[in-house]
Amino acid sequence: MVPIIEQGCQMNLNVFGGQLSPATLNVFDSLVIMIMVPIIELIFTNLKKRGITLSLMLKIGIGLCFAGASVVVAAFVEKARKDSDLLTGAHSLSPCDDTIVMSSLSIWWQIPQFALIGLGEIFAAITCYELFYAEVPVRVRSVCQSINLLCTSFGSLMGAGVSSAFNSWVTENLNDGHLDDFFFVLAGLMAANVAIFSFVALGFKSRTFEPDVKDEGDS
Repeated sequence: MVPIIEQGCQMNLNVFGGQLSPATLNVFDSLVIMIMVPIIELIFTNLKKRGITLSLMLKIGIGLCFAGASVVVAAFVEKARKDSDLLTGAHSLSPCDDTIVMSSLSIWWQIPQFALIGLGEIFAAITCYELFYAEVPVRVRSVCQSINLLCTSFGSLMGAGVSSAFNSWVTENLNDGHLDDFFFVLAGLMAANVAIFSFVALGFKSRTFEPDVKDEGDS
């Protein structure tokens, strides 16, 4: 199970007389993307009119910073969850595991980390699609989009490897584990990632490729 969802399983899921699924808060990721994409696009358009243009590399870097901030927030939420009292009564058991008692800290405290994930996707993920389309020759755009998706897959594999390496920290009952420390480790890795990316991005030279005459005739 995804660590953020596991965290949600042991937070107070009691809402309006029922219990939320911890995966429900994923909607805030998508909601932030839907709301903020047109707003951010409007901001970028106005900045461009004033002669200020954010490079693709800068946008991706900002996205990585948002992603790093999300795990930092998750770490502090986990610390607060572990420090909070356990629930008592008929609705105190987690719907994920009826042998585990939920903490009193509300599940709504997870909203900021999901919102930051959404902002990270806007700046990093969406910009990567633009990068692999606008900054490559027309004839290989489809191939480059495939490479973009392949890189995403590699990231997922690396994430799975990190999770496996620290598996003992994420116990069945999070009150006995070190999920907060795991999130701080992820934050450290993200900081290193941002530093390496920034160094590489300094040598990036933007190029624009236009369709040649033959390409236009074939289309």
